[in-house]
Amino acid sequence: MSWDDFHFNCRVLSCKLSDGMLLSEAQQYLIDNYQEYRQVNLVGEQQKLLEKILAENDSVKVHQLLVTYGSLNFSLQHRLSSKLMKIKRYLLFLFAVFILTSTIFKVYVLPVFVDFFAKFDSDVVYNLQAFEQSWLISTVLLVTVTVLLLYFIFLAKRLGQQLTSNALSKVAKLALSKKVIKELCTIQDLMNAPIQASLGTEHAKSAKFIQQLSKDKIDVGFELQALLDKHKERLSMLINKRMGRILVFLSLVVFYAIYLFVSSLYAPIFAMGAVV
Repeated sequence: MSWDDFHFNCRVLSCKLSDGMLLSEAQQYLIDNYQEYRQVNLVGEQQKLLEKILAENDSVKVHQLLVTYGSLNFSLQHRLSSKLMKIKRYLLFLFAVFILTSTIFKVYVLPVFVDFFAKFDSDVVYNLQAFEQSWLISTVLLVTVTVLLLYFIFLAKRLGQQLTSNALSKVAKLALSKKVIKELCTIQDLMNAPIQASLGTEHAKSAKFIQQLSKDKIDVGFELQALLDKHKERLSMLINKRMGRILVFLSLVVFYAIYLFVSSLYAPIFAMGAVV
């Protein structure tokens, strides 16, 4: 999600307020002069954040907030590890090959083997019949983990467009893990920190940080951006770590399913010599 229009609105409004305009006049000036070129009417969380800024009663504080928010980069530009994405493609290829070959074996080859060994009253028949159950369990597990993986990747990419944990369902939060959600909430708190500090919210840790920076006359925008970047980097690390764990589980299921299939395929072939 691009924050360019949000930043532009903040810069224009702060500029007009510094020129002595009232807030309502500055807003009307923005609409009259820039609506044709930029998206003046924001939507979603960008609009909500701007409304929180403009809701401040003190015009001086509004100006300070607009200056601060006009330079902050909230965009999540995390990338899923290219190495993990290659592993994902490899495992999905193996999954597709397993489904294709094992289905052919189950439908066309397995019945022939069962009929053949049934004539000799061989114990191999029970092993072959057990393959159907193990094949079904393996397939269900593979499909479940694959869907979880693809859903996780979808959520990870979506986080780059929507910086809010409130919009995530319980299933989504479970898929992402508590650590990822906690880090996302931390970023959200930092986004709102200047507003909370302006309102004098003492219980908010991030707000206290902003208040201390202001007290020490340290550049709030610069320090807040550095802290945001630190947590965004940590968020990317946690997302890739979570994806890596899902891939490990998927690889175990894939290779175990392949092992069961291969053993079920060769066992009757080797047993033919003893039976015939």
